[in-house]
Amino acid sequence: MGGVDCNRNRQNEYGATADLGGPAGEEESLCRRREEDIAGLSKGMAAIETYQLTKRYGPILAVDRLDLRVDQGVVFGFLGPNGAGKSTTMKMLLGLVRPTAGRAWIVGHDCQSVKARQAGVVGAMVEEPAFYPHLSGRENLLLLCRLSGTGGDEVDWALEKVGLSDVARRKVGEYSHGMRQRLGIAAALVPRPRVLILDEPASGLDPAGLREVRDLLSGLRGEGLTVLLSSHLLYEVQMTCSHVGLMFGGRMVATGPVGELLGDEKVTVRVEVDQPDVAVNVLAAHGACAEPAQDGALTLKAARSDLPAVVEALVQAGLRVYSVVPHQRSLEELYMEYAQPTPRG
Repeated sequence: MGGVDCNRNRQNEYGATADLGGPAGEEESLCRRREEDIAGLSKGMAAIETYQLTKRYGPILAVDRLDLRVDQGVVFGFLGPNGAGKSTTMKMLLGLVRPTAGRAWIVGHDCQSVKARQAGVVGAMVEEPAFYPHLSGRENLLLLCRLSGTGGDEVDWALEKVGLSDVARRKVGEYSHGMRQRLGIAAALVPRPRVLILDEPASGLDPAGLREVRDLLSGLRGEGLTVLLSSHLLYEVQMTCSHVGLMFGGRMVATGPVGELLGDEKVTVRVEVDQPDVAVNVLAAHGACAEPAQDGALTLKAARSDLPAVVEALVQAGLRVYSVVPHQRSLEELYMEYAQPTPRG
């Protein structure tokens, strides 16, 4: 089963005995599901899954019992401040760092197993990509293929996918920062992976470069690829990702579809009318609680579908409505709600 040992307390792959915590039956059930996933029997197989994933560096707890599930075909934004444990988690998923305890799987394969690193499973760009500046973009990718023992049949496809076909034979030393970032993504795409892991793919990009990466990731999702990316650019994450997870102090504090986390069902609405005091009473009679703002406008919470009824009620009461402006909660606002020290249990 891809090197997964389903004993609860065991000599693990890194030579240390780890008690992974949780009921033994729960872990055995999880192991059985992994077996079904690899056999292709589970229709709901996760692209990425972790169970009590933990990493300590001496006294420092970098990742604290992380339980994460990323379903297939989503673009998942991994958010958090520097030192939150995002990069460490990504490196454990890629088999670059050994967990202290817990488990992680990529499309059903244990992340510490050889199968998880086979071509076609996962591609990654962790930290800023490095290339030989005296070689062309195409030559760099072909060299990577030779070093990894894989064929170079997909190199031209990957270059086209990231929009570098026209400069594929130009030396990388002549590339802009954005072009090198896209070349790094191309390198991750060459093995035609099912899962793509990108650490800060939009770092240092100008607005045009940001849009190119956004369009690229949207296109990859449309082709069924699963993408896990980390970023500090919250607006771009909100524009790009279907799901997000917020990580603080080594723990996942919130995760889910972007719309659900931001509360798409209700928005804050700013209403300008000629008689705010009267409007408060009119709206209260219709079950809406409006509060006066300092500039004379009103604010209230309402579903978008209810806004026409709000305006109709005000107009029927003889009030003049100058503007109705809904304000959708942003990912930045959600992030700042959690941007505080997280107590450890």
